[in-house]
Amino acid sequence: MLNKNQNQSTGNSCTAIQAETIIVNSQGLSYEDVSKICHDIFEQNFYKLSAEAYEIATKRAQELIEEFLRELKSQNPDGLNQVIDPDFQYDLFIAQREYARCGDSILLEMLTRFLIERTKETEKTLKQIVLNESLNVTSKLTEEEFNILTIIFVLQHHSEQHTFHNTAEFANYIATYILPFWSSTGKEDSLRAHLLYTGCGSHLFFRVTNLEDFLKSKYNGLPLENFSSLKTSIEGVDPRIKSFFDLFENSLVNHMFLTTVGIAIGYANLCRVIDEKFDLSNWI
Repeated sequence: MLNKNQNQSTGNSCTAIQAETIIVNSQGLSYEDVSKICHDIFEQNFYKLSAEAYEIATKRAQELIEEFLRELKSQNPDGLNQVIDPDFQYDLFIAQREYARCGDSILLEMLTRFLIERTKETEKTLKQIVLNESLNVTSKLTEEEFNILTIIFVLQHHSEQHTFHNTAEFANYIATYILPFWSSTGKEDSLRAHLLYTGCGSHLFFRVTNLEDFLKSKYNGLPLENFSSLKTSIEGVDPRIKSFFDLFENSLVNHMFLTTVGIAIGYANLCRVIDEKFDLSNWI
């Protein structure tokens, strides 16, 4: 919740915008300038808490600022001046606020990735809107839900950019891009309801596909004349794949389509875990 105090003072080369505490500096910015602006945004807008709670929250907010600036310096140094944009300042405060509330390390990584990508969007585009919404939604999800979104993203989107010529290649792809996120759960009804509530996906009462048709439609390079033999052969490369195959058809990951926000969060989590460069423009 942004501070509604309408009385604002400004320093040299600054503009105060009424109704929200937004800080605008018209000069070129250094990393020290940006760090101070980020700190001021949090200080002026965060909830009033007890002294002990506020100290913890402020420490966490500063941790996010430092992580954001470190990554910005290496990935998009030209994005520094985005910090004077009112819309970006709002996004930055959302990220600070949500991380300050819980201090979760995974959330810190996810929010930082979205903020860095957001600095690259200087115009109002679909990608900018999706990034804004993703910053709001990410803190509402658990790691288990991140992983579900990632698997659906890999199955429905990421895999389309890959062709497999033999079972070893396919098994390696599953081991790299699906198994790190896969676990069977008995709470799928609750997870489905919550993912729908957060706007990450839409539920399908029918399954997207069965395993055999899925392989035929996605992986034309595989020998599919004898599906049972192929399935056994793939499982033989990595026995962990059997659990995924056995539960695939009735799993939540085969009964949901992702929204643009679900795609962004699933992809960001994929990049976080396997350490790939996050570039949402490939997908949105």
